[in-house]
Amino acid sequence: MSKGKPLIFVKLGGAAITFKDFPKKSNDNVIDSCAQQIANLKDDYKFLIGHGGGGFAHPIAAKYNIQGGLEIGGAEGMAETHRAVRELNSVVVNYLMDRGIPAFSVYAASCVVSNDGKIKEFYTKPIKELLANNVVPVIGGDVVPDLKKGCSIASTEMLFAALISEMKPKRIIVGTDDGVYITEGGEEKVVPEINKKNFKKIYQSIGSSKYTDVTGGMKHKVEELYAISRKGIQVQIINLLKEENLSRAIQGERVGTLFK
Repeated sequence: MSKGKPLIFVKLGGAAITFKDFPKKSNDNVIDSCAQQIANLKDDYKFLIGHGGGGFAHPIAAKYNIQGGLEIGGAEGMAETHRAVRELNSVVVNYLMDRGIPAFSVYAASCVVSNDGKIKEFYTKPIKELLANNVVPVIGGDVVPDLKKGCSIASTEMLFAALISEMKPKRIIVGTDDGVYITEGGEEKVVPEINKKNFKKIYQSIGSSKYTDVTGGMKHKVEELYAISRKGIQVQIINLLKEENLSRAIQGERVGTLFK
C-alpha cells in the first residue's frame, strides 16, 4: 500500500466541519476549504479521509446512550445514529467530488465488528481496492455491531489505529476546531509536541469536551494518536480553521501538535 504516492490519513474533525450547537448543520466553508487543499495535492499523495460525527451524530448517540449498548440504546437509536453519520458523510463526499476528488463513501457500520467497545474485526478489502484504483475512501466514526453490547461507537481514531498495519500511511493528520493546549504563566499555549517524556502530564491535564462527544473528546484523541505514534507513524493534531494548515501538514510541515 505504501508503493507509489505516499498515503496520508486525514480526519476532518466533527467540531470543525459541523456546528455542534446546531443539529445537523455542516460548516460548509471549512469542508470546502479542506476539499480544495486536498485537491491541490492529489497528484502527489493518496488519501484516506475520515470524519467525526460532530453535531450530526454525537447528540443522537448521546440521546440514546449508544455507548451503553443495544439493550439501552435500542435498535432505533442505533439506526438513527448511523443515519446521521451517513448524512454527514454524504456532505463531505459531495464537497470533495465538487473539487475534483474521486471520493467514495465507506461505512464502518458495514465492515467493522467490535467486542465490548474495541474493534475486533475490520473487513478492509474494499478500502484497499479503492486506494489501489486511485479512489479516495471516506469513512466516519460510526455506530458498529458489538459482540458483547450489541452496538458501540468506533471513533475515527480507532478506525485509523486498526488500519495502520495494513495500509502503512506516511502520516496521520487529525483536524479539529482547536488543538492541544497547556497553561503556562496564566496563558494557554499549543503543545508543540507530545512524546513519551510528557505524555502522562499532558494527558492528565486535558479537560472534557465543551460539546457533546460520546467518544471522549480530546482526551480520547490524544490517547489513541499517541499509541499510533509509538508505531513509528508521524501524527499531528491541527486546527482546520486556520487557513492552509491542512495542506501544510499534508506536506510534512510542523503545525499544531506533533506526536513523537
